[in-house]
Amino acid sequence: MLKSIIYKEWIKIRWAVIVSFLVVFITLIYVQLEIRHYIELMTAFSNWLYIIQRKMLYYEIFKYFPLIIGGVISILQFVPEMSKHRMRLSYHLPISEKKLLLSMTSVGFSLLIVNLAIIVGGLVGISYIYYPAEIVQSLLITILPWLLGGIGVYFLTSTIILEPSWIYRIILMIITFAFMKLLFMESGYNEYQFSIWKYLLIIVFFPLMVLFPGHRFRKGIN
Repeated sequence: MLKSIIYKEWIKIRWAVIVSFLVVFITLIYVQLEIRHYIELMTAFSNWLYIIQRKMLYYEIFKYFPLIIGGVISILQFVPEMSKHRMRLSYHLPISEKKLLLSMTSVGFSLLIVNLAIIVGGLVGISYIYYPAEIVQSLLITILPWLLGGIGVYFLTSTIILEPSWIYRIILMIITFAFMKLLFMESGYNEYQFSIWKYLLIIVFFPLMVLFPGHRFRKGIN
């Protein structure tokens, strides 16, 4: 049963995932070419000073990638289920709604994590070629809120789509907007260095939020 559910989820989102992989790879190549261009134009030392003094985020093009990828995967997974009433039938399968929802979201979450890992690995690899370790460490601290935003928007969007009540949907939309705004307020690097852990602790509980719509639907609560 679980294998069938996982395979069905993969079929729904496979093309979006493949396209996102290609876009990420192409953008990584673009970032590397841009760095080489700046170094050739300004020399390596001048480029390094420009990054330090003016806080130029040479990887800022990736800022909203996690957000977009997480949202698209969630929409492709659950909008067809709700609009075509497939979810109503799925809740009647010989499997608890908890296992059903967790198995469905585990597929989307896993593929999102692979995407994020490629982004992080690519940026770290490129940065180590051209910059000292301090710049790479700063990069990791700076992009962590963006990565958490992608994870958060995946689970929150899934919960919003699965929620049967429009009142709760609106409340969840407000929460999602406010939380994402907090994660994307920075204008430079290392600005979340001492506060990111509280957001990380909050996001740990987001997968559990997906269980509430299933429970409410099974109990007939609106």
